[in-house]
Amino acid sequence: MKTLTSPVSTSAAAGQSGWVELYEFYLSASIVTPWGTTNIIRLCTTPDGFAFFAPNDAPEPGATRGTAQTYQYWPLKRDVVKGDTKFQDDKLQINASNVTSQFAALLALVNWYDTPVVIRKVPLGQPGLTTNDCAVLFTGVVDSISITTATLQFTCSSSLGALNYLLPSENMHASCRFRFGDDNCTQIPWRPENRLAGTCGSGSSLTNVKAAALTQDTGSSSGYGADLVNALADAAITASSEGPVSGGVPCTVNPATDYVVFNHPTNYFMTTGLPLTFAAGTTPPAPLALFTTYYIRDATNLQCRLSLTPGGAAVNLTTAGSGLVAYLQTSVGAKGVKISNGLGWQFTNAADWGTQVQGYYQIPDAQAGLKNAALKPYIQFDFGSAVTPKLWQVSSFDWVQAEQRVRLIEFFSSPDASTWTFESYFEVPKVGGQLFDVLIPKASTARYWRICVRSRWAETLYYLMFQQVSAYTGSRNWWLDGQLTFSGNVTAALQGVSRQVLQSFSGELFCAPLPVAPASGDTFTLKRGCARTFNACCARLNTENYGGFNDLELQNMVNVLAQ
Repeated sequence: MKTLTSPVSTSAAAGQSGWVELYEFYLSASIVTPWGTTNIIRLCTTPDGFAFFAPNDAPEPGATRGTAQTYQYWPLKRDVVKGDTKFQDDKLQINASNVTSQFAALLALVNWYDTPVVIRKVPLGQPGLTTNDCAVLFTGVVDSISITTATLQFTCSSSLGALNYLLPSENMHASCRFRFGDDNCTQIPWRPENRLAGTCGSGSSLTNVKAAALTQDTGSSSGYGADLVNALADAAITASSEGPVSGGVPCTVNPATDYVVFNHPTNYFMTTGLPLTFAAGTTPPAPLALFTTYYIRDATNLQCRLSLTPGGAAVNLTTAGSGLVAYLQTSVGAKGVKISNGLGWQFTNAADWGTQVQGYYQIPDAQAGLKNAALKPYIQFDFGSAVTPKLWQVSSFDWVQAEQRVRLIEFFSSPDASTWTFESYFEVPKVGGQLFDVLIPKASTARYWRICVRSRWAETLYYLMFQQVSAYTGSRNWWLDGQLTFSGNVTAALQGVSRQVLQSFSGELFCAPLPVAPASGDTFTLKRGCARTFNACCARLNTENYGGFNDLELQNMVNVLAQ
């Protein structure tokens, strides 16, 4: 019998090696564990421990996202104890063995309520794993904990929605099942705006094609240009409701790390630079004093350090204080979305989110319809004169739970703030703290612009909206996902070569690597394409013909494993 070579036999064995579950508990303050002092407990279910990467999204702190971490072994078992596909509050029970009465006493002192929990599944024995080689099985918070010398029992609420996933019984797709230009898409690929014959200019490279005929985009690859929103006066940015975001917020202090940990209601939030004072009846941590203004810095995961001046050094806190109630002094209105303000916007009128009927918020009749500019909550910009913002950037807050982030938004324009024209939809991905490009290549020219928020990633009432909004006149990516083909009078090595367009700008585009750099005078044809996502349909003003099921979970590893 022939013996398999080493790489083959190794790969075959790895394919049969199974899975390991990774558990992350994000505590509000550091504790002493058998593996050192930490506020993030990282556990695994394999006896030898496991080396992998921290999650790439909240609640993982920004500084450690995607970084290499060591997961310690602990005997763990999980069970679904309540599941209902109609609600977002499915429960998960995690059972862990305990070791000593001293450790049990230590854990009993921890405030476990609302502690974020993430559970992921990673293949064992596979070489070259990356931070994305995992399936997220659960993300949520701890509701309660039962501690004995024998076991630890956590009960957690899910923020993923239903825990019991089933593969669709039909061949359904979250992405569009049509192709750009087919009969169902209805776009006409032979129209001049969707097809171009051009000639390369000088300066092209293996991945960069320069041509004077590329005029559909007006933006430059060197940058976005002037931010129209940031240039506005604060008073020119208004909203259906806004601020103030101030009031008493209970908190605790960890002198070991100098962090103030907030017990946040949903209608308060903190941002680096906000002034803060401690209320009467509070014993502030030394060396802080009552009624003295301090400034938030290093804000993350509902905790922060304090400085004496905006942007100053963190104060070294030597005691924990007692009965702490902090007051945020600065109102955060719609103007907070300017990058120069850096605070973000939240609405404050619960009625903006709709009318509560049997536990659900419903959009009032006066705001109903998919293209109704009366929809609340909204944020509005008065640019003073007519502008043509063909590209917007929006971001949700990075430190909140995923379900609190904005999802579907709508753009409108108006010459007089009275008669509104629908411009586009956009579905904001479930990622916080990251700016996403909203392409409106055929934007109107108007003085007033409005962004209405139709939904977020859960139906629950939360007040936070956008962390930042920017707008630019320079458009880009008209030819994104299109096909570049060289033919006719071209360099021999490029004859008949086709590549996908990765980015396009005024006078140039970027594509997958070519065999040789195009020479000046080489000819090409360019066909517009589509990523077949909802947002790609939005940029092409074709959402009525979108052929996907946008609320359907992808048929991925999570679905298959959960069966």
